[in-house]
Amino acid sequence: MKNRTIKVVLIICTLFFLANCKTTPKTAVPPRELVENGYFIQKDSYHDGIYGPVYIFPEVHNSRLIQAKIAWALDVLKEQRSINTIALEGMYKGEIMTAEKITYRTEKAQHAVQLALFERGEIKAAELIYLVNGSLVFGIENKAQHDVTISEAAEQAFFQALLRSIIVDKGIETYNQGAASYNKKEIDIDAFLSLNPWTFETYKIVYQGESTTEIYKRLEELEDKTKNLLDAKTRAYFNEVKVFYKIAYERSLTMANHVYSTLQEKNEPLAMIIGANHTKDITDFFIENGVNYYVFNPTGLFDYNIWTDLSNDEYDQKEAGLPVLRNGQIQKFFINSRYPRITVDKEWFKKEQNFFLLVERMIDLVKSRKSPETQNQIFFTSNDLRIDQKAINMTNLSDIKFMVEEERGQLMYVRVIPNPQKKSVGSFRKALTEMIERLSQINEINLPLDQRIKAYDGEIEAFNLDDYIVFICPSDELFNIDFDKLL
Repeated sequence: MKNRTIKVVLIICTLFFLANCKTTPKTAVPPRELVENGYFIQKDSYHDGIYGPVYIFPEVHNSRLIQAKIAWALDVLKEQRSINTIALEGMYKGEIMTAEKITYRTEKAQHAVQLALFERGEIKAAELIYLVNGSLVFGIENKAQHDVTISEAAEQAFFQALLRSIIVDKGIETYNQGAASYNKKEIDIDAFLSLNPWTFETYKIVYQGESTTEIYKRLEELEDKTKNLLDAKTRAYFNEVKVFYKIAYERSLTMANHVYSTLQEKNEPLAMIIGANHTKDITDFFIENGVNYYVFNPTGLFDYNIWTDLSNDEYDQKEAGLPVLRNGQIQKFFINSRYPRITVDKEWFKKEQNFFLLVERMIDLVKSRKSPETQNQIFFTSNDLRIDQKAINMTNLSDIKFMVEEERGQLMYVRVIPNPQKKSVGSFRKALTEMIERLSQINEINLPLDQRIKAYDGEIEAFNLDDYIVFICPSDELFNIDFDKLL
C-alpha cells in the first residue's frame, strides 16, 4: 500500500512537471551574426524568466539606415532561430498585418521591387519582412494613447525652457554670448546647449533617452528650474510636453503587457520593434513579469542630421500614410485620398509595386536584348497600369524611355539607366547588406544617384531598382535632361 502511494505521488509530480514545462523558456540564444559585423550592440538582456525570449529592436522612425539594419536582423532571426513573429509599435492591439501580395515573375524580381521601395522609405522593416518572409506582424498599442501628439508650439515651449535653464545656472551674460555666437553660426546648437552641462544632459535625455520615466522626471526638474522665466502661455504649452511623456509611459506598459499576454497564450520567442524611448520601461516590466529578453541597439541609433534620414516633410507624409514623394503631381498618380499609419496594406503602395513591377519587366526586356514587339500586351500591363507599347524608346539600351498610364488617364514618364554604384540583387540578405553599406557611406561628398537627383529640386523622383536607377516625372521634360554629369 505504501509503495503504491509513493508511485501515485511520483506520477502526480511527473505530470505536474510536464504540465509546467509549457512555460519554461525555449532555447533561443542570439545568433552571433547579429553583432559580428557591427550593425548592432547587445545593450541588455535578462535570462531568469520563464517566457520568451523577446528580441527587442529599438528604432528611430525616420532613419532609413536603422530600418535596413533591423530588416537584416529580422531575416537573420528567421533563418537561424525560426523566429518569424514581430510585435510592432504603431499597430493597435488586435490588428494583424495583412496586405494583398503582388505576384512577381521571379523571387528576384519581387525582392528588387520591394527593396527599391523600402530603400526610399515607403515601408519600414517589419513591413518589408512581412512581404518577403510572410512574418506574423501584430499590433501592441492602444489607439487612444497612440493618437496623443505634441504640437509645434509645445516643442517650442520645451526648447525655450531648455535655453532659459542656461540663464538659471550660468547667468544671462553666458546665455547672451552663446546666443550671439549661435546666431552668427560660430557655434552649433550642441555647443550652445553645452554652455551649461545640465542643459545639454537634459537635451540628450529627452531626445536620446531610453526611459520615458526618466524623461518625465527631467521635464519636471526643467519646469521647476525655469518656471519664473516663462510666461503663462509658454508654461501651458510646456505642460503639453509633460502630458505626452506621461502617456508615453502608459504606452510602454500597454505594449509590454500585450506582449506578455501573447507569451502567456503561446510561449514562443518573438521580435519586438519599439521607439527607443520605451526601451527601459518595457524591460523593467519584463523583468518584473518573468519575460526573458535581449535588447539589440542598432549602431548609430542616436546619430542625427544623417543624410539617409527622411526629411521632416517626408516623415510628415509617412505619418499621414502617404508616399514619401516630394512632388505632389507624382503623388497624385498613386493616390486618390489620405490614409493613416502603416502603408503596406494601402492601395497606393500596391499601385507603386505594380508600377515598379512593370519597370522591372522593361529592365528584364533590355537585359534579354528582345524587342518590345516580341511581347504581348499582358507583359506591359499590371492591374490598372499599362505601358504604351508604341511609345517605348529603346534605341539606347543604356537609357530606356517609356510612359506608364494609370486608370484615370494620367501619365508618368519613366527613364531607366544603369547605376554604376549598385550591383544586381543577389540573395535577399546580401541585398540588405549592400543597402546598409551604401546608406552608411552617404554624406555630402559621397551621394548616390538617387540623392544627387534631389539637386534638381523639381518634379523628378529617383529609385534604385536592381542595378538600375529609375527616374520618374509627370512631364516629358525628363527625356531631355542630360544625366551624364550625374554618372
